[in-house]
Amino acid sequence: MTISFNVNYEVKFPPLNHIPLLLQLMRDLTLPVEIFLSVKCMAQILEADFSCPTRDKQRILSIDDPEVLLLALVVVSTKLLHPLDGVTRRPITHDDPRVMQIDWKQWEAVRTKQAEAARGLQRGEEHKVTAWEAVTVDKNDTEKWLDYFERTFVQNGATPKMATRLFQGGFDGSGREPNQDSHDQRGQDELVVERYQTVNSTMKFIEPEQPEELPDKKGRVMKSERDDCPVWRTEDDLPAAAKVFYKEAAKTAAVPLRSLINAAAQVERRLEIWCVQRERSRRLEAMETETDAEHVPG
Repeated sequence: MTISFNVNYEVKFPPLNHIPLLLQLMRDLTLPVEIFLSVKCMAQILEADFSCPTRDKQRILSIDDPEVLLLALVVVSTKLLHPLDGVTRRPITHDDPRVMQIDWKQWEAVRTKQAEAARGLQRGEEHKVTAWEAVTVDKNDTEKWLDYFERTFVQNGATPKMATRLFQGGFDGSGREPNQDSHDQRGQDELVVERYQTVNSTMKFIEPEQPEELPDKKGRVMKSERDDCPVWRTEDDLPAAAKVFYKEAAKTAAVPLRSLINAAAQVERRLEIWCVQRERSRRLEAMETETDAEHVPG
């Protein structure tokens, strides 16, 4: 759509205001603050400005969508700092953010427990009850619906108040009371606080450990296997914890799981290319420095 508007009408959509959305994603997924800094660094490395695509391309990638790109950066950052494959990747120093690790089983248990507790008739959703649901809901949901009916349609016994509520601005068509939004927001805030308290209390401390630098036959220092980050390209590739987290992230951002998996793999590929180019540049700089040192008069 954005490409069509640009090609046909020369309309350009503004870049995504990604900072508030990033904070909201972290809040909804109960992620620590280190993820925010990691995402900002990755966005800078990839030179991402979170703009909508404006030119016609033969192939549209998942990360061309700025919202999908932002979610992929969150997922990849979480994957790097809090491994989802069950492999313990020990930090080198106490300053490494990986010294504190999320217990993914507890993280999943918290979300599952609260999701089950939230089932049933939700406040503000009473008007959506169907005839079949009306005869199958439990006692508590029945009382919620009757309370909604009373506060919406009945006043002082049997006096209709629909018309007055419409003109007084106290009824928005969904049965919500004027102060209901703030009430619901307080409920959501309490839920977020409870999630964070539980997740933080179950985080595991990982003792730092210096990696063993073993040179190969050519004298090159090989990278430790624990520093390798697995790339998952299909849902079947995802380990148990990763599958739960990816699904929760996709559902939270209303993004298809397949699109998220593709976007995460594309981000990881670009980061890999950046790392290779940086290493190559460092080697060239070191060679140039050695050459200059050899030509310095003694």
